[in-house]
Amino acid sequence: MTDYRYHLLDVFTQTRLAGNQLAVLPDAAGLDERRMQMIAREFNLSETLFLFPPEREEALFSVRIFTPGAEIRFAGHPVIGTTVLLAELGLLPTSEGAGQAILDLPAGPVPVRIEDGLATLRAPLPPALAGIVQAEPLAAAVGLTEAEVASPVRLATAGTTFAFLQVHDPAWIDRLEPDHAAIARLMPSPATGLTVFARTGPASFSVRMFAPQEGVFEDPATGSSAAAMAALLLADEPDCAGQQVEIVQGVAMGRPSTIYLKPFLDEAGHAAAEVSGRAVRVGEGRLFL
Repeated sequence: MTDYRYHLLDVFTQTRLAGNQLAVLPDAAGLDERRMQMIAREFNLSETLFLFPPEREEALFSVRIFTPGAEIRFAGHPVIGTTVLLAELGLLPTSEGAGQAILDLPAGPVPVRIEDGLATLRAPLPPALAGIVQAEPLAAAVGLTEAEVASPVRLATAGTTFAFLQVHDPAWIDRLEPDHAAIARLMPSPATGLTVFARTGPASFSVRMFAPQEGVFEDPATGSSAAAMAALLLADEPDCAGQQVEIVQGVAMGRPSTIYLKPFLDEAGHAAAEVSGRAVRVGEGRLFL
């Protein structure tokens, strides 16, 4: 029998029992894909993250992330939570009070840093629009009429693809009535989740995200969706480059979360996105396998 240590964190929050839950196994050597999927189902959180010795010379760790239903190439809240955890465990290289490293994900290397408890990741791929689909079926699947949403639904990615359904009135976000079977059936390929959002201010948004086909009926905070949302913001409002926006998620679930997103253009003029947030540890233990 082999023991595997794990840590539990709440991410995109400074309050325990809020935000998005995360399990991290800091030394997952010896676990294969089948066993990692079983462990993710055992925790039954939106994501479980496994750390392995790095395969890239410049990386601190290689990373695998699993939902209860499948492995995913990139997810924001596990990376943010793991960055906070590594800093607390003294495993993140630091200089002048700030820590930074590269984590190697299936989507590509992800630079991370932390300063004053605020962790930041750079999306592994440039945020980009990835197509459009008809709004009415997905609107109906969350209890909205076609007139209540901006049409069409746009697909966007920054390592993981989401379908984005924009609502005109932010008050409608809290009264969504998701039909999870319909959402799963209608999810346009290659999207892994449906993000419903509304603007609440010049630089703030209210968001809900549903991914029932991945075993995540609703997510309290979705950093990879926030990173992909940068593609929409840069397309709609090019002047937003370099400005930080606040995304509030999880309110309807009783697990409020705050995500900070900065869309920007890199040195070559290409779209890029940084996602920031905080996390707190809520427990630890061992798996007896």
